[in-house]
Amino acid sequence: MLSHRVALVSLLAAALASGGCNAVLGIDEAHDRNAGGGSNHSQLIPTATCASPHGNCATCFDGSKSYTDCLANHDCRKALDDYRQCLGFSCHEDGCLDALELNAGRAVADWVTTESCTDCVDNSPLADMCDLYCACMEQVLPASAVGADMQSKTCESFNGSELPWTSTGNASADRVACKTACKALDAGSVHCRWSHCELANSGELASHCRHAVSDTFCPKKTTANADCTDRALGGWGCHQDTDCCSGTCTEHICADF
Repeated sequence: MLSHRVALVSLLAAALASGGCNAVLGIDEAHDRNAGGGSNHSQLIPTATCASPHGNCATCFDGSKSYTDCLANHDCRKALDDYRQCLGFSCHEDGCLDALELNAGRAVADWVTTESCTDCVDNSPLADMCDLYCACMEQVLPASAVGADMQSKTCESFNGSELPWTSTGNASADRVACKTACKALDAGSVHCRWSHCELANSGELASHCRHAVSDTFCPKKTTANADCTDRALGGWGCHQDTDCCSGTCTEHICADF
């Protein structure tokens, strides 16, 4: 495997030229955003071919502190999802791992290369969406989201008895229960719910925690629009209008077309 450190500059140049990893680097792509999917286009909504780690990549991180720490961090979880988006519909795009190393996912990218997780390099997501979602649901919310009187709340405890799984108060048991419930949803629905959970964890209102378990905002089955692969559908969490296929983000929720 070509050392990504040695080839960092050239790979990044190639990635920027193709537009494939611009989602990871935070740069607007030059291509028509409504041009449809393809290997060189960011794929925001997980697809069946690129929704969870492939082959040995699924076990490469077992016991890895870098991966455990990443799942516990809002910015790093976002970086893992950006990496998946960069891989595109075909789940293969050269240079994505190098782009990951430049942001919050650096420790994970370093682990991939030092541990020779070749199945993870530019051809497999590094995390299952349910891992990202359940880790987010368990993270303590910032004070700006919950207020001073609700310190130590998580999206999981914020929902309490309204959770679609039983909250036992045992972190390990709750993680298993969350993932079991999550697996009953399609990958798009999980991504939608995760987007709301991360909004709460970024400091937006904790009401997004309710959206993170809502069948109204995020139906259990989601049909992606082939003409809009790099932006969010109606009901997804958003920061600005350009995040949404409809071009309208109201109260941090994408409007329908």
